This record gives sequence, structure tokens and C-alpha cells, in this order.
Amino acid sequence: RAVVIDAGGNVWVAGHTRGSLAGTNAGTGTGTEDLFVARYTSDGVRSWITQRGSPEADLVTAMSFDAPGDLWIVGSTRGNLAAGVSQGEEDVFAMAFIAKGKTPAYSTAFQFGSSGRDRATAIAADPKNFYVAGETSGTLDGNTSAGGVDGFVAKISATGGVTWVRQFGSSGDDRAAGVVPDGLGTLFVPV
Repeated sequence: RAVVIDAGGNVWVAGHTRGSLAGTNAGTGTGTEDLFVARYTSDGVRSWITQRGSPEADLVTAMSFDAPGDLWIVGSTRGNLAAGVSQGEEDVFAMAFIAKGKTPAYSTAFQFGSSGRDRATAIAADPKNFYVAGETSGTLDGNTSAGGVDGFVAKISATGGVTWVRQFGSSGDDRAAGVVPDGLGTLFVPV
């Protein structure tokens, strides 16, 4: 579902599986669908893989490196993936991995959402924070639903946690398809 290349030319792939993936640190299936992250050398040799999940469906939709070079993945979960409490039907999650070195390591994770269905569709980083865009069928904290499905963008701190979230839309269905910070404090979010 997502792919990025790091400064060393390694290819990182993330997605989800309904089984148990073989490999060092792969883990085992924990639910209906688990997320996975794998790293391949520029020659196509898998050098690392991990599998994580809740007892419910956990789906990856996007990933990006932050300024220090750590890998962040985002997606949606129907369970309690990030040691939190599910807010509703489906929540947004963000998960970080320390990506440098021979053996990457899980770092942190959190989830947020409304009482409805919330999905992340994109992630982007600037030097201090990262931003998640997506869609919600409910009302996110401190916001008002415009009706139907709304788009949202959230600012996430480097230590994990929502700094702010803005929900927007019309009376119909609106979905945020991406997010790009310009480095000057403005975000561009295609809907």
C-alpha cells in the first residue's frame, strides 16, 4: 500500500496481510488483517520485516520519513492498536519505527478518531512535525461535522500525539487525498 526510499537507497514497503509473514522479527498474525513493514536493499534483498496488529483489521495507507530519519506509517484500525481505546467504528493510527541501523525498531504508536469511521490517506513531514490527512464520518475533537464524510488534517508532534486537528467539508462527501507542507507554515490539502 505504500513505498518510500531512504537516504541509503533502501526500499521500505508497508501494507497488510491476512496471514503470518515469514522472516526475522516478522511476528505472527494477531487479527483479521495485520500491518507489516519491510525493508529491502537496493538489490532487492529483504533485510528486515515486522508484523503488528490488534485482534481487528489494521490497514496501512501511507508512510514517510521524518526529519531525523525515522519512519512513520499511518492507516486505520478497528481495534486497540496503539495501547489506546478505540474511539468508534474505525480510528486513525500513526506508528513510528527507528529506521537507522541494521535492525530497525518499533518506537511509538497512537490512535485517534471519532465515534464514526476515520481513515488516514496521507502523511507528510516538515523539520519539526508531521501531518496526517484523511476522512471521517463522525466529529473529531473540537470540530463540527459539515455532513456526510468530511476531510481532515491533523498536526502530529514528533513525540507522538495530536497537536491539532481541522475537519472540513460540504453537506456531501469530502475526502482529503494528500497533504504537503510548504516549509513556511502553510499546508496544501487536495480534496
